[in-house]
Amino acid sequence: MKQSLLVVALAVVLTAGLVPGALAADLDTDWGTGGVASHPIPAGTSLADSALLPGGGVVVVGAGAGRVPWGGVVDADGASLTTFSGFAMPDAVFDAVAVGNSRIYAVGNVGIGLGVSTFVAVFDLSGVHVTSHTFAIAEYTVPTSAVVDSSGRPFVAGTGRGDDDGSEQAWVVRLASSGMLDAGFPTLLLAPPFAGYTNPVAYVGATAGQTVAVVTGDDDPAPGSSIGFHRVTETGSVFMADFTSARTIVDADMDSSSGQAVFGSVTPGTTLTDLSALVHSIGTGGATDLTALAVWVDAAGRIEAGRTRTDSLLGAGESDVNVFVDLVQATGSFATRSEAELADLDTDPGDGAVFVTMRGPDSGDLVIAKYVGDDSGRFIDDDTSVHETDIERFAELGITLGCNPPVNDEYCPVDTVTRGQMAAFLNRALSLPASTTDHFIDDNGSTFEADINAIADAGITLGCNPPTNDRYCAGDTVTRGQMAAFLKRAFALPGTATDFFVDDNGSTFEADINAIADAGITLGCNPPTNDRYCPTQNVTRGQMASFIVRAVDV
Repeated sequence: MKQSLLVVALAVVLTAGLVPGALAADLDTDWGTGGVASHPIPAGTSLADSALLPGGGVVVVGAGAGRVPWGGVVDADGASLTTFSGFAMPDAVFDAVAVGNSRIYAVGNVGIGLGVSTFVAVFDLSGVHVTSHTFAIAEYTVPTSAVVDSSGRPFVAGTGRGDDDGSEQAWVVRLASSGMLDAGFPTLLLAPPFAGYTNPVAYVGATAGQTVAVVTGDDDPAPGSSIGFHRVTETGSVFMADFTSARTIVDADMDSSSGQAVFGSVTPGTTLTDLSALVHSIGTGGATDLTALAVWVDAAGRIEAGRTRTDSLLGAGESDVNVFVDLVQATGSFATRSEAELADLDTDPGDGAVFVTMRGPDSGDLVIAKYVGDDSGRFIDDDTSVHETDIERFAELGITLGCNPPVNDEYCPVDTVTRGQMAAFLNRALSLPASTTDHFIDDNGSTFEADINAIADAGITLGCNPPTNDRYCAGDTVTRGQMAAFLKRAFALPGTATDFFVDDNGSTFEADINAIADAGITLGCNPPTNDRYCPTQNVTRGQMASFIVRAVDV
């Protein structure tokens, strides 16, 4: 799945070439050949989905002629394509792909007897087959999309039909990291509350807050269908917001920073000229905007959307034999390519770069165009901070989402850190188990109560009012001395006999301060001398990112 967000309504006009000044969406000329990578693929190969690889590169899946699964890995600079190896399955195609746990999860459908099942083929990041598994939700089970969330858990969504009774339902399953069905997570069958479904499908994606969301809809051109938004929890339950719509769902994505979902839909019709493609959004609370956020007249059956880091918005779609890419906040379409089939659009959450994957007009090549984003990173307010590298790493690790939800394009690096926020940071960094004990009397109703109880369970905090310690003081700021104590306990750092600083003698936290200095987590507070630690100063969010990133790396 991709990461996407559309917020501006704009009708576009297809024009060739680039619109001058579209800086957030120029081709990245350092990638491929002038921003475009083109590689031969077997004639008749269709492309279904793509995903970004850690460190750069794109994995693409689809099918060759005669229902033969096909997949390949394009390297980080776009120069080479390596096809999947060590895997073969007759009468099968790949439908979707996701990346996580240093693995590629390619999912597809395979004919078995009179039915169709879903299979999961696991590859390493170079495209070498590791293992495979097959499962069926109904007699006709076809996957639509896949995602690996920030905790490394793969999810697959799709459509299923029982041929005997004609029942049809969208479904979601969770996989173990091995690719097998996770027996601890129930199969979710997402039945729509409204009549009119003829072929319901589900699109799954990771969202803000390390959760998973699903958009369901109907992929047949029939009126009266409903489109739904579902948020998956640990126990498998969903929050559901559905609405009636006479439109047919085409594709859906989730934006990892804001938690919003976007989906494409088309007007039911039998000819291309009867179609118009719209993109809508669903907020984190389930409120849906039925108005068109982007409109492409005569667009064919596949549309995609992507978001650069600075909220410049990209859309891609098909019109006849052309694939067009549009900067939605500009005054028109900025690029049109004469490619035959749009496969996917992926947005890098770190730098906003957008990869548009297409099939060439003669079906004999794979074409990927890379558009640059804002290379200053995910957040727009840390560009001058000495902690920027650590802040961006902090976000990549899933420890922070940002400070201005739901957009979350700011980090607020100079703001101080509260004890409640500190608990959340440490809980995410360490992936602590949930606690069933309520340790403190003053955090009831706090956003961070679960995090506070988790770090108390782990012995990372004792409380804020010794010796009773029945209070946590979640709203108090964290000093650099307190932070040293948190980190020493959280990461089980050994003590040291070295006295690193001249200003912590007699401090309650002196031993903790020396321990994190010995581990390389802190250098001091008065560079370049760095013979002082400033234990009574409050910790900023920027400093906290650096402290925790160094601790994690240690």
